[in-house]
Amino acid sequence: MGRHKKNNGASSRQKKTDGTSSGENLRFIIGLILIVFALYMLVVFISYLLTGKADQDSLSMKNPDTAFAYENWGGRFGFKVGHYFIFHGFGLGAFFIPLIIGAFGLALVRVKYFRLWKNVMRFLLATVLVSVILGYFAGQSTFLGAGPGGEFGFFIADRLNGMMGKVGTGAVLLVLTIAYLIFALHVSTHTIRRPIAAMARAGAATLSGE
Repeated sequence: MGRHKKNNGASSRQKKTDGTSSGENLRFIIGLILIVFALYMLVVFISYLLTGKADQDSLSMKNPDTAFAYENWGGRFGFKVGHYFIFHGFGLGAFFIPLIIGAFGLALVRVKYFRLWKNVMRFLLATVLVSVILGYFAGQSTFLGAGPGGEFGFFIADRLNGMMGKVGTGAVLLVLTIAYLIFALHVSTHTIRRPIAAMARAGAATLSGE
């Protein structure tokens, strides 16, 4: 009797060690779904850059049931996803969003080659920063309908310009970009110091007339 219970305990521990429990299987399937969806988003985002202009005509249709030949590689749903995240969202910065979703998926399938929250924060900050920088430089251009920074990037850049002017906003974005390179991408300060030193040397030479 005691041996039977002992064997059952060993079998239960073996099941947990092998990762064959129902909870572990569900975790793996959810992670796999997130990874596949992240890849799908990446594909439809690329397609949106190439075919989004042609698919824009579908937005003006009064009857949503009217047949429309979508050119996006993900069909109607792919176009809607791309339009939401790129046009209404972060522009080219939206390409970091599939990386965020994929990071969660890899964590759920227990891929241990990276630190989840460190990479999620890195990609999330890159999404916002790239969107605002592109919105600052390009504004609300015809590219992608709302500009390369999307509606979000244009809105934030426009608000910052109203508060601090173009010069002040540019200075803030420059400092944030350098901080991101140092803390998120671990770029050495010596690497960043070189172009600053070169500019300072050129300015000093100009002022001295050399």
